[in-house]
Amino acid sequence: MRKAVVSFTVFLAILGVLVTPPAANATTPVGPICFSTLPFPDVLVWFLDQQGVTANSVYFDTVGKDIAGNRSQSVSVVLDRANRVLKVGYTTHPQPGAVPVIAGGTVDLATGSGPGQCFAPDLASCGAFIFQVIACPAGAAPEGASDVPAQGQQQ
Repeated sequence: MRKAVVSFTVFLAILGVLVTPPAANATTPVGPICFSTLPFPDVLVWFLDQQGVTANSVYFDTVGKDIAGNRSQSVSVVLDRANRVLKVGYTTHPQPGAVPVIAGGTVDLATGSGPGQCFAPDLASCGAFIFQVIACPAGAAPEGASDVPAQGQQQ
């Protein structure tokens, strides 16, 4: 129950930050915002930095990290002006034992989750996954080892 309350509280905080338009000259990144990517063990940590606004969307660029694989990320996010859906695309940069990963998907802000798809050069180490907003870990990889390889991790 506590985990559900924490996750919902984190989700509400994200929604509040994204719905409130920052000042035109705002440059302070918002975050961290964290996602799990089941069935992969990756935990994505992003800091959103607003880059522009149109009549239909708010655009963010972000730097991030895949904590499970200790890999840096380049991320782009688009929030529809109705504040219902995040559209995300990211590149996870390689580390020894892992290939670069390109991924994207959508997150429904009402549920805090949505479908994603990742692509890696070997294709066997990626595929469909589910984004889920989670409480951010204290900067460390999740407890316990996983038998499931991370996105793009060579087996």
